[in-house]
Amino acid sequence: MNWGWGSWTPDDPGDMDMYSSFEDGSKRENRDIIQTITHEFGHIFGLDDAYEDDEYTVGSDLRPSAYDAKIVGIDDVMFDNHHTNAIISRIDIQMIIEAFRTGESQFYLDYDGNKKSTGTKECNH
Repeated sequence: MNWGWGSWTPDDPGDMDMYSSFEDGSKRENRDIIQTITHEFGHIFGLDDAYEDDEYTVGSDLRPSAYDAKIVGIDDVMFDNHHTNAIISRIDIQMIIEAFRTGESQFYLDYDGNKKSTGTKECNH
């Protein structure tokens, strides 16, 4: 993805570059390419990642796991796009609608000053 997370808007959702091989030259499997593209489209549609990231910190907050909070399932493409049967969940769709309704990127949980999406109220996993 080529954009800063805080700069997402419906009019300027960012760009996606996708490569058919890894840095070491090994080829990516078609399933991996499809699932990665699906996950990255989630960002283009205004969604944050659903997985915990202990390297993403601003201040003292970590990005929390929406799976651990029981908001998404383990098979949600924004939580684990390498899951064998990764899906786009109802909550993802609701949050995409909310992103375009409000013009703001959407977060699964409150953290680091980012407000939880109002789209998560109606569609818990």
